[in-house]
Amino acid sequence: MRLSITLGVLVCIVGALATMVAGACLPARVVLRSLPKRIKELTAEHPDPPVWRQALGYAGLVAWALVMLCAIAVTIRDARASGSGFMELLMRLLVIFGMWKATDIILLDWLLVSRVHFFARFFPEMRGHEELVAFGFNRAEQIRHTIGAIACCVAIAWIFSR
Repeated sequence: MRLSITLGVLVCIVGALATMVAGACLPARVVLRSLPKRIKELTAEHPDPPVWRQALGYAGLVAWALVMLCAIAVTIRDARASGSGFMELLMRLLVIFGMWKATDIILLDWLLVSRVHFFARFFPEMRGHEELVAFGFNRAEQIRHTIGAIACCVAIAWIFSR
């Protein structure tokens, strides 16, 4: 379980950094897709950054995806090597996912969007709108992602515990 926690921390750090790099480098339609409709309308005319910056932003997201896939692969390998069954593998995967989801909600949604207004630094059209202060603006999307990820964790644990 210690390995899963370590991998979860790694996924959280790389994911948070990748999200911040993406926020500074990617077009508004990509970065702000989970924000309220009003904010997306305000930033619709925002000019896209240069291609080299977009490449940097996408590279950060790809790096995070690779770290996540490697964390899952290492967790599966370690669980199989230790003779773990379905429930233990499921718990290991849920630890990694739970740590990422907590980072997503607390660090990214609450702190960077609602309190610090990190993305407003790159998209000035967002400044001063009460939709950004209202924490929970993407609650339905977070619930959908959580249910989908739990289902994926169950499927992965079921497939690789056999």
